Amino acid sequence: VQSTPLNNHSVQYNTDIEHLLALEKLKNEHLSQQVSDQKKLIENYQQQIGLLNKTLDKANAIIQDFAQVRLLEFKQPEISDEPPLEQEREKTDNSTVAMVEKKKKWWVF
Repeated sequence: VQSTPLNNHSVQYNTDIEHLLALEKLKNEHLSQQVSDQKKLIENYQQQIGLLNKTLDKANAIIQDFAQVRLLEFKQPEISDEPPLEQEREKTDNSTVAMVEKKKKWWVF
């Protein structure tokens, strides 16, 4: 007679434990699925980052090429338009001489 309530209590306790165990298993499955989904998202993001890095590298290369071409375009006219320093000095000397000769001609009677 005394063992019956004890057995009922043990059976109820075991049933409760089994229910808790089943609930924990469901939680673990759910968390495992979430972890799997997050891993897939991370892999997808890593692939996208890889593609973006490749695109960025290509864009940077294009920009660098463009900048070099533009720089060469700006430097080319400067080189062709500017005379060497010696020629510039000669022009300055010749113009000074011409001005002095003109002045002399003006003042010579």
